[in-house]
Amino acid sequence: MLPMPERPEETIIGLMSLVQGMGKRELIKPGVIIPSDGPDIIIFYQGEAELRRKSDDLLLFSSENRQLIGLPMSETYQRFCYLRTNSICDIELVERSAFFQVVEKEHR
Repeated sequence: MLPMPERPEETIIGLMSLVQGMGKRELIKPGVIIPSDGPDIIIFYQGEAELRRKSDDLLLFSSENRQLIGLPMSETYQRFCYLRTNSICDIELVERSAFFQVVEKEHR
């Protein structure tokens, strides 16, 4: 089995700084389920969150890293999984279309 590729930390931070301040920023309490079925991309600046399967609450992914959640529009993810905070999380909800407009404009 091949090792997983390294996380593109610089790219993620670059995308986050490109759109920082464009959306609604919030502090979310621990144990809150964050809706991920809307038109927004969720930017995690700080805190720990986990992705769980709805059917049996199986932990699929947990992270304390900065994250961009919702870039691919995946109905499977939205239908079968949910995001839950494990600590106070600093997030920003950025409208998907606005996010992609800024990224496309910046990287032409």
